[in-house]
Amino acid sequence: MTIGHQVTCEEMVRELPDFLDRELTTIRLAELQEHLDECARCLRKHQFEASVLDQIRGRLGRVVLPPLLEARILESIGAARTGSCQ
Repeated sequence: MTIGHQVTCEEMVRELPDFLDRELTTIRLAELQEHLDECARCLRKHQFEASVLDQIRGRLGRVVLPPLLEARILESIGAARTGSCQ
């Protein structure tokens, strides 16, 4: 089944980081997934890259901000969204 554009291996490799981070449209994710389902070489590259990311993410701890700093950051974000200056 072809969802849309037939993806090449070059496109798959170029878009792999965005694919792994799910930073593409639903249609593009499906096109790239279809390519992975059909291309063993790209699937191996995807599995390797995904395992590296999983290891890195597993080693990174969540940074806990001091409550006052977090509140100031959230306040600044809110002010930026509304266009008010501090």
